[in-house]
Amino acid sequence: MKPETTIDAELRRFFERGPVDRVSTGFPDLDGLCGGGFTVPRRVFIVGAPGASKTGALATMAKAAFDAGFFVGFIAIDEEIPDLHLRFVESTEYPLTDLETPPSEEFKRAAIEYADRYRERVQLWGYETSVPEAAEKLAAKAASEGRKAALFIDSLHAAATLQAKGGETAKELVEKIVKVIRECADKYRMLLVASCESNREAYGDSGTRTGNLSAGAESRTIEFAAQTLIVLRVVEGHEEDVAHYPNLGEAGEVAGPIIHFRVAKNRRAREGEWWGHFDRETHRYVAVEKPKTKGELKRAAKAAETTAKAEQKATTKAAAKAAAAEKPARDDETLLRIVSRNPGVSRQSAMGAGKLNRDRFDAALGRLGSKVRVERGGGRSPMRLWPNG
Repeated sequence: MKPETTIDAELRRFFERGPVDRVSTGFPDLDGLCGGGFTVPRRVFIVGAPGASKTGALATMAKAAFDAGFFVGFIAIDEEIPDLHLRFVESTEYPLTDLETPPSEEFKRAAIEYADRYRERVQLWGYETSVPEAAEKLAAKAASEGRKAALFIDSLHAAATLQAKGGETAKELVEKIVKVIRECADKYRMLLVASCESNREAYGDSGTRTGNLSAGAESRTIEFAAQTLIVLRVVEGHEEDVAHYPNLGEAGEVAGPIIHFRVAKNRRAREGEWWGHFDRETHRYVAVEKPKTKGELKRAAKAAETTAKAEQKATTKAAAKAAAAEKPARDDETLLRIVSRNPGVSRQSAMGAGKLNRDRFDAALGRLGSKVRVERGGGRSPMRLWPNG
């Protein structure tokens, strides 16, 4: 028998539940949009193409829930369970890949203590475990210690395919698994987050709300079921960028794609967007400023090229001008040296020795003024130059 659905009945249930529980999402920008974190229970769907860091986003949210004291469950279908274990450990303050020398005893002791806590409250299942089975086990463990539960599914479409009984269409399979997710989240009052493959038409469409809402394959079912729908896209032109963690010094440089996070639906919270970066090695996340688009990068490169050419042209022109300014002084110095060393030298000989044409010779002679005495010859006698003083 279905529960009563009148307004007053729903209000009574709402009051009986008590204060709203929130848990950090692991993403400061998303926490801001959600008023401090996800409310619990909540259904969250993360949509993206292959390589858009969906598993990284799930692992980040799972670690945040773990750090908040939740029991965490993870159905790993798209990624091997050992890899997910390393994602959790390496994204903490104990990054195993940062070790270039044998770890200290203190480091090993602290890391093992963290792993012990992790083992007590994190359960990973493979493809053989169904969503209802995992949700029931996780809820029972959490309830035994008075904790909340958070279940993560990677991915919804893979889970739907594995539970197919034959003859069902892709749409029917997705509708079936989404229905199960809704029922589990409501029944056990848990946070339930699932990654989803995006349809190919949505790979590059990030400009409209409609395009983002319809990003999930078999999107209508996912769109209606989601209380929070987050679309992830790799920013074109930034597939292999380097970001920096300010608190980690030189060791804080990470490489990987810049991801555009777009909250297309967020019931009783705000929609919005931000950009972030996952390191391929340590799986750490860092927020980044909005990057330039591919078109902006091309325009910026062209502008830089134009600027460089203009600067080169200006430099060449300035150098030519400086050289031109230096030439008269050199002519003056050359002519004075020739006259000083060869008193009474003829005009023709001075021009030849200094490699000066008539115009440059006359100009230099004029500038030297009283420093050179000119003896003008008559008839066939040539002009001769004498040093003055």
